[in-house]
Amino acid sequence: FADGLVLQDGVTREVTLRLQRLPRAALRVMVLDRDGAPVPGARVVVYVATGLRHDQRTDAVGVTVATDLVAGDEHGARVVPPAGYTVTEARGSSFVDGLVLTGGEVRQVTFRLTRQ
Repeated sequence: FADGLVLQDGVTREVTLRLQRLPRAALRVMVLDRDGAPVPGARVVVYVATGLRHDQRTDAVGVTVATDLVAGDEHGARVVPPAGYTVTEARGSSFVDGLVLTGGEVRQVTFRLTRQ
């Protein structure tokens, strides 16, 4: 932000603004069944107050990682079970919110699904 600039016709003013990259963090989401076995193909949505940040599926070991999240922002994550699984719709079961990450942090969240 530059304030107090008065420009006159025909006069050139130079302004230098320095930008700083905000610290980044990551959220590692693991999805398991009630027996502790990985659940591949579960949809994981990571969001902030301003909208969607990541929409990914878990890999063969039931994990997905949302990277390049802005540290200090409040994040949330929601799991959508793949066919053959269910989850109770509630905070801590199907979603978590209020996750404020610090710069360089990789936070882990685990969801547990029930096999149908």
